[in-house]
Amino acid sequence: MVRTFAPIMAGVGEMKYKTFVTYNFIGALLWAAGLTLAGYFFGQVIPDADKYVLPVVALIILASLAPPAWHYIRGFKK
Repeated sequence: MVRTFAPIMAGVGEMKYKTFVTYNFIGALLWAAGLTLAGYFFGQVIPDADKYVLPVVALIILASLAPPAWHYIRGFKK
C-alpha cells in the first residue's frame, strides 16, 4: 500500500523529481529482490510450500485489512 501512495505524497511534499525517481528505483529493486529471495527461502525451508501459499496470502490480506478495520470500528464507537 505504501508504494501506491508514495508518488502522491512526494508530490504533495514537493519532492524534487530526480530525488523521487532515485528513491523509487532503489525501493523497486529492494522490493523485487526481497520478494524473490523470500519466496526462494520460503520454498527451501518449508517442505511442500505450495500447500501453504494460499493460507499465507490469506494471512497477509487479513493483516493488511486489520488496521483500517480497527480504525473504522473505533471511529464508529465514538
